Amino acid sequence: RREGPRGAGQSAFEKDALNRYDTIDPRAVAALLPHLAPRTRFIEPCAGKGDLVRQLVAAGHRCIDQFDIAPRAPGIRQQDAATWTNATPRWEAVIITNPPFDWPLLRPLLENWREQVAFSWLLLPAAFMHTHSQGRGEVIQRTTNIVSIGRMQWVIPSDHSDTKDYCWYQIGATSAPGATPRFHGRAWQKVSA
Repeated sequence: RREGPRGAGQSAFEKDALNRYDTIDPRAVAALLPHLAPRTRFIEPCAGKGDLVRQLVAAGHRCIDQFDIAPRAPGIRQQDAATWTNATPRWEAVIITNPPFDWPLLRPLLENWREQVAFSWLLLPAAFMHTHSQGRGEVIQRTTNIVSIGRMQWVIPSDHSDTKDYCWYQIGATSAPGATPRFHGRAWQKVSA
């Protein structure tokens, strides 16, 4: 945990050098489930410890591949997501992942994934949709749906959520200049942990 004064909107938690923040908060998956087809086949290229995969599989979806540049659990193979090549036809599975948030780490992943799958669901800060510099605007032009999650917990045990809001972004392979992503707000109900 970071000590000392913080500015508005800054997290109280130290930043991990590899941008590893495990998807332990069930609110993330709960927000995404209504937007997935039954038994969705998915690939998790930033699997970490497998938290997101376990939740999606428990909800009836099928993980066909899970890997990470630095895997932290058995069954997750080591692979750089920026150089990964999809062994299945691009329409047979989607990427569902909580990727690195830092743009220098995220950008090469997005460039590779657009060649590998028809679309990806990425868990990113809500502010991502408002930052169109450094090529992010082109990514928003490829975004078809944005699903609000709100604030999330990244650390257990903790009674506190992060100070930032998060969303799922459905990002396709091709741009649609001028198109507006469809925004899906949160249902105002408590999701139990």
